[in-house]
Amino acid sequence: DDDFIEDLQELADELDELIEELEGMEEDFEDEEGDEGEEDFMDLEDEDFFEDFTFGMLPEDCFQDEIYDEELELCYYEDEDFDWEDELDFDADFDFEGHHDDEEAFAAYTVSNGAITLDYNESDEFTEEQYETIWNYMSDLFGSSYLNNIGMFEIFSDGEEETLAYVYQLEDDLSKWGFGIDVVDSFDGAELEKSEFPLTIIHEFAHIISLGEGQLDPSVMEDACSTLYLDEGCALESSYMRAFHTQFWSSVDESQDEFERYDANPESFVSEYAATNSVEDFAESFSYFVTQDLPAGSTLADQKLLFFYNYDELESLRQNIRRNL
Repeated sequence: DDDFIEDLQELADELDELIEELEGMEEDFEDEEGDEGEEDFMDLEDEDFFEDFTFGMLPEDCFQDEIYDEELELCYYEDEDFDWEDELDFDADFDFEGHHDDEEAFAAYTVSNGAITLDYNESDEFTEEQYETIWNYMSDLFGSSYLNNIGMFEIFSDGEEETLAYVYQLEDDLSKWGFGIDVVDSFDGAELEKSEFPLTIIHEFAHIISLGEGQLDPSVMEDACSTLYLDEGCALESSYMRAFHTQFWSSVDESQDEFERYDANPESFVSEYAATNSVEDFAESFSYFVTQDLPAGSTLADQKLLFFYNYDELESLRQNIRRNL
């Protein structure tokens, strides 16, 4: 009858409302679950990602549900649609292997006892003879004792007048380093460029000298470091960086960027790049210490050059480099 049909209709309406309510609850649950997933998973578009996560991880650093990538030395959550090569797009001087963005790798050599052995050469434009010319020049400048700190010699280019050279840590104990050279910027015609090229490789060697084995302890964490903590480790009491930072950077306002710092005190730095931080200031000052005559000492920049004369081994290295420049 009509009453029965009306009761059925009311029941159907209630069922429809209940279904809509259940569907809404399901959508809310999925949204909450998605938000939690986004918080748990590394957001590579977040500019803070690279402050919170660093490459060079070990398998034991991974959480229970994370996957360890041996090549990238990185822990990450599984996502079947995620492609590291496509998705890694960030603002940094170096990519996850320690090399510079937008570079083209041409060749690589393994270095052992100061001698190089070719691993690969993928360039039709440049020759092994050119690469060996660069290496031999570096050998003449620094000598075998310092070349023993290099385990990999790489040839690349990122275009003219961009990055000329870089170094990066190969071993956790800081005993071996990779050294990359931009072959395009290294030559002026058929000859090696003799202005910016030697200054830059001296700068890069200064990083190995000041951040390498015997200078820092990479096993000491930041909260346990009582001297000076750097990305590579805790500076030893007797280290060059400890002494340099204490003398020249202990009162520097490091909240400023390098441009503000340099503009405010141009006579305190040998170059604008030196104002970046104490590590770059050390390397820039060392390259000027090697290539310039004894300064008068009237400016803070001069005093930084005079700092290196306190170390007989560095003054001896300076003399050797200058004989071969």
